[in-house]
Amino acid sequence: MTQLDIYVRPGDERDEEADPWPTYPKLYRSSAAHEEARELRMGAAADADGDGDVRVFAASTLRFSGDGEGRVRALHLVEVDAGRRAVAGTERMVPTDLVLLALGFSGPDPGDGLVAQLGVELEERGTVARDGGSGRMCEGCSPRGMPLGGSR
Repeated sequence: MTQLDIYVRPGDERDEEADPWPTYPKLYRSSAAHEEARELRMGAAADADGDGDVRVFAASTLRFSGDGEGRVRALHLVEVDAGRRAVAGTERMVPTDLVLLALGFSGPDPGDGLVAQLGVELEERGTVARDGGSGRMCEGCSPRGMPLGGSR
């Protein structure tokens, strides 16, 4: 079992600049599910990194390969930098029998589309930065469900 995460591995302690209180800190955490997956995959031994983690951080899926009969057999991935851009020469293949996708919204595409057209700033995490007082993201813009107030 392998879990891919497009983001770089979070730190072990809160980064006060990137995650000031009271925001929820992005920390490196292991759950019981991670421990169970490690034990199923490799017994009590640690992996090559010495920590037994079944997660691969800073990785993005390129494509899947099959056996010609409709079964997936490999996942092709590439390492990515903090901006989610592919790092040349880091492509690799992971043998695969089953792929489960669990995707969440990870923020807008930083250099493309509406965000760039409106001049909306992004925080270090890649989420939309907003004025703490008014909640505005840019002049005439506000997060969904919040009144704009004032003139547009």
